Amino acid sequence: MFMPVPSHGRAHGDPPVRSTATTIPILVAEDDELLRQTLRLLFEEEGYAVLEAADGRQVLELLRTSPQPLVVVLDLLMATFSGEEVLYAVAKDHRLRRRHAFVLVSAAPHLSRRLRLMRVLTQLAVQRIAKPFDIDVLLDAVAQATRRVQRAPRGK
Repeated sequence: MFMPVPSHGRAHGDPPVRSTATTIPILVAEDDELLRQTLRLLFEEEGYAVLEAADGRQVLELLRTSPQPLVVVLDLLMATFSGEEVLYAVAKDHRLRRRHAFVLVSAAPHLSRRLRLMRVLTQLAVQRIAKPFDIDVLLDAVAQATRRVQRAPRGK
């Protein structure tokens, strides 16, 4: 689903609305190319470095090889290897669990009926956002996830 990126009332070159002075990149994991590019532009406008992945396999590869922690904006339902499968894999891997933070974006109704998924979301402290989403809600969730990653203890 395409959503226009608002300027948040800023002129080009003005500082971001939220304090995003961070070295934590955002990984946008979305199989809809237009939405993925739109989110990349939004996060870049807010001062974030952004990586992209079109499916869950790419997400896991980036999580495993990234030299730094990532905040992952993860679509639940992707055509190849879903966001749900990514979360199950991360939950099983202590290093990935401790290192990265996740914001789950989904148009899927009734996630609360999926008990296994709900347990993993709780275990990983994943914030859920329903599509269509409010951009400010998404930006706030990403800022919170970024702070969690920054406060997380470093180590193997």
